[in-house]
Amino acid sequence: APGAASAAAMVALLAPVDAPLWTVGLAIAFGMVFGREVFGGFGRNFVHPAVAAAVFLFVAWPAVTGGGAAIGGDGAIWGISVAAVILLWRGIASWRVLAGAALGAGLAMAVGGIVLHVAAAGAIAFGAVFLAADPVTTAATRPGRWIGGALFGALAVAITTANPAAAMLFAVLLTNVVTPTIDVVVIAANARRRARRTR
Repeated sequence: APGAASAAAMVALLAPVDAPLWTVGLAIAFGMVFGREVFGGFGRNFVHPAVAAAVFLFVAWPAVTGGGAAIGGDGAIWGISVAAVILLWRGIASWRVLAGAALGAGLAMAVGGIVLHVAAAGAIAFGAVFLAADPVTTAATRPGRWIGGALFGALAVAITTANPAAAMLFAVLLTNVVTPTIDVVVIAANARRRARRTR
């Protein structure tokens, strides 16, 4: 199925290092079924299947710790940066979402006086590039992409915990859930603006 392999790979990167393989497999199955198929299949889901899978794993087995070790560190951030350039160049990721995420994270850090350590910065960068900017689950409108990206960045910083991967996942999940509403509000605002112009 389209996207299944990439979603499974992301779950493997996000999964706690001590998670039993059967729990990771069960989480991937959960993510593909309840994160994508129940909404009509590929291209119709509003929640990223990898996010649904990883959140299921963290919630169902909270005693399993150490998640996201593969996405932290200076080397990972450089790799994520290269991937971001490739995804932007190919038109897969939206630069508006990534820019909005950077702005939202920066604002949350400035307001809250928060200094991110390398693991948290890596988790947020991973989430922004591979999950928040996913073309299927991101907003359809241009203003919505700015808003969604900023919301993700701010939430990811605000709820950063001892487990940066889990915090980032919940930030993506919350953003995915409200993205359709963001688009509805943006479209309604545009319609009202056009109606005023034609009067």
